[in-house]
Amino acid sequence: MGMWWSQGRADHARSVVEAVVAAFNARDFGALRAHFSPDFTLVDGLGDTASGRDHVLTLLQRLVAADPQFTMHVEDIASYQDYMLLSGHTTGSHHLCAQRTLWKILVRDGKVAEWRSYSATAPQPFVKLLTKAQKTAMAMLPLQQVD
Repeated sequence: MGMWWSQGRADHARSVVEAVVAAFNARDFGALRAHFSPDFTLVDGLGDTASGRDHVLTLLQRLVAADPQFTMHVEDIASYQDYMLLSGHTTGSHHLCAQRTLWKILVRDGKVAEWRSYSATAPQPFVKLLTKAQKTAMAMLPLQQVD
């Protein structure tokens, strides 16, 4: 029975992560909000963090506003307890966005609590760049309302 529970939990975590990737690629920030825990934390390849679901959603909106072609492509998914391990790559119109990537995602209580990125090439300081963008002209870009 313990094995069934673990497999069922891993299957649910996998479906949550797959839904998050699909929502991000579709630019469905409402769906992302529904799948992120309130204390959601994003960790970029340099280890910089952004915390809080609504704050991270604003940063992700700025990312896709800056590069509308930015897309995640997942090639393989593995699980370990409440963690999902994804490998794949990202594409985008800017060369910094196109790279091989690994993601480690913590799913807690059916919600994504943490998303870590690891790049195969030089990691990019996405958190710093997007946070800094709040103080630049990019901050004036219209953002989609998140319900």
